Amino acid sequence: MEKDLTGTGMDFSALKQGYDDCQLALPVVKSVAGRDKNRLLVVVDATQERVLVIDGKERSVERPKRKNPKHIIHTGYSLPEEVTRFNNPLRKALNQLSQKITMEEEL
Repeated sequence: MEKDLTGTGMDFSALKQGYDDCQLALPVVKSVAGRDKNRLLVVVDATQERVLVIDGKERSVERPKRKNPKHIIHTGYSLPEEVTRFNNPLRKALNQLSQKITMEEEL
């Protein structure tokens, strides 16, 4: 088990566990600080000091952003790894998820 990176009890190794044995699920987080504040991001890797996040637009799959774990919160959602392999499907999935979260917050 990996060390809790954020002080919030969030265990990234558990979040990266798959829906089944064949497919990994990557956690979707929301940025709470920085230029990307309030944007949804996908965590692709984590170390003790930083997490690597992508969004398919500003931070492409080829150039993940290093982010301080204190500056993100977990949304409770995950995306299949296959969606995060290319920028276009990732952008579409995050856009749909953003709309869903906005609708849930309005209720």
